[in-house]
Amino acid sequence: MGRVVLHVGAMKTGTSFVQSILFSQRDVLDKQDVALLGGREPVIRAIQGVINPGRWGATPDESWSDFAAKAKDSPQTLIASMEFLSFANDKQVAEFVEPFAGVELDIVVTVRDEFRAIPAQWQSYCRSLGTSGWARYLRQIAGPKSARRSMAYRTFRRARSIPAMLERWHAQPGVSSVHAVIVPRSSSAPDELWNRFCTAARIDAAPFRVADAKSNASLGYGSCDFLRRMNSHLDGVDRLVYRRVMRTVAPDVLGPLREDESRPGFDSRGAEFAGSRNQQMIDTLSSGRFVVHGDLAELSAPERPEGYPDKPARAPRAETKAAAAAMWTYLTEKSGKPRRSPKGLDNTIEATAKLMRRMNGW
Repeated sequence: MGRVVLHVGAMKTGTSFVQSILFSQRDVLDKQDVALLGGREPVIRAIQGVINPGRWGATPDESWSDFAAKAKDSPQTLIASMEFLSFANDKQVAEFVEPFAGVELDIVVTVRDEFRAIPAQWQSYCRSLGTSGWARYLRQIAGPKSARRSMAYRTFRRARSIPAMLERWHAQPGVSSVHAVIVPRSSSAPDELWNRFCTAARIDAAPFRVADAKSNASLGYGSCDFLRRMNSHLDGVDRLVYRRVMRTVAPDVLGPLREDESRPGFDSRGAEFAGSRNQQMIDTLSSGRFVVHGDLAELSAPERPEGYPDKPARAPRAETKAAAAAMWTYLTEKSGKPRRSPKGLDNTIEATAKLMRRMNGW
């Protein structure tokens, strides 16, 4: 009987870090009789064929069932790591699991403290055409009826409903075990997340070069504020097309500003919301149905939100201005046509959005 490990890499839980090591050090995996389930792009297409079949149009070269069939004949342990697995609903989880009948199937879910994950999720939202500022985003994701149709609420709940994710995979017949890997605190050793993942996946962590790994660092507060304000001038742009552009442009242009930028902070209501979600994860993971790697205390939150302000601090205007100037400079240089810099922050943001449209055919 073969063995397969599916890493359900919930967003903003160190998934890019784990994948960087897996994809770049296949030779080390091979020495342990472990391999990736397939090539990165074919596996993405196969997973999207289940999650968003109409969105991706063309039939993938290999379906998810094709990969499962090959896994049954493989003498190696096979691993697949993908964020999109975390989006699967009950029916789709069944579609992912059922083809592996007769195979030992271990599920690894990475989970993270919401006080760190929510700000990181907001920056992903801003990089996906989101327009809500940080304060409004906190109100929307908390789920009042008036916000439940908003992009902020929908994308957050889809990406960050970790207890439901864990329950969904655990309930599926054919799953051998479900492991929860807690993302360690930032003060932990750089290799701690990798060590925990390897323990869950039953891999020897020692031979891997963790220092070579790449992570998907979040943007700073001012850069996110600039993006969401620019996005308000990009109505009608396809989100998938926009994200493809931002996947390169945002880290290259705005990423270098991160060290000089602040981070969004919680207000009392936001802190209460994040704390309640952490408690839900702790309650779920304390049930004894999941194998936990890490300390549940790393998901703990302040017992009282009174120490937080009534409203979160706004992004410093100087940071937003610097981000807008950096993007304007990048686009004008790329266009090859000298342009006079607009006067004022609002004018710079609007002009940058227009230039972004023009250069990308939006």
